[in-house]
Formats: sequence, C-alpha cells, structure tokens
Amino acid sequence: MGLDMYLYSVPKIDSIRELKSDLMLEIAYWRKFNSLHEWFVRNVQDGIDNCRPHIVTSDLLQKLKQELMRLTPENAPELFPNFVFGTARYDTYYWNDIKAAINLLTSLEKTDFSRATIIYSSSL
Repeated sequence: MGLDMYLYSVPKIDSIRELKSDLMLEIAYWRKFNSLHEWFVRNVQDGIDNCRPHIVTSDLLQKLKQELMRLTPENAPELFPNFVFGTARYDTYYWNDIKAAINLLTSLEKTDFSRATIIYSSSL
C-alpha cells in the first residue's frame, strides 16, 4: 500500500463530470511523492484528500512550478514539507523528484489548454 499519483491529459472539458476515462492519457506518474500530493490537495482539491480526479488549470501548474523552483535545502521543510508516506528526509530522492517535476511542468507549458485539460488523480 502506498501513494500513487498521476497527471493525465484529456480532450478539453469544462467540468470533471464530463471526464471519460477511456480518453485519459497518462503524462506523469509519481510514487510516494507526498509533498507534491499535499500541494495538489491544498491547491487543487480544496483541502479534501478524496482520491478523485480533479482539473488542474494552467495557472495552477505555473504556480506549482514557481514554488518548486524557489526550494532550497534551507526552506524546503517549510515550503514543501516531506511527510506522511515514505521518508521524511530531504535526500537525493526528494531533490530528484523536485527536479523531475520542474522538468515535467516546463514541458506542460506547451500544452494548448484550449484543446486539452490536465487532470490530477491519486490513490492510496
């Protein structure tokens, strides 16, 4: 048992009720990246960790990237805490996950949000 997290791309939808699972294309997968999951819970899921799919706007993706780029070993425990699942250390794995997330978010800047929607989902 653990935390699995996904980003999907789907053809443009305006409401999660329009989501058709057969059209979901996985664009990211993380395992036990608890600090990132907590960010999505706070910023995308209105503080409710319900393991349901949620629409992530381009503005929120940009906000996340900016927050990740501000992280340093000194401020990470305060700004992007590592807790709950996996390790609570700020080790090589943590920083590799941060760098990979920044790279992914940079690639998502090319997304045409008039034609596509990004979805976040997780499972415990």
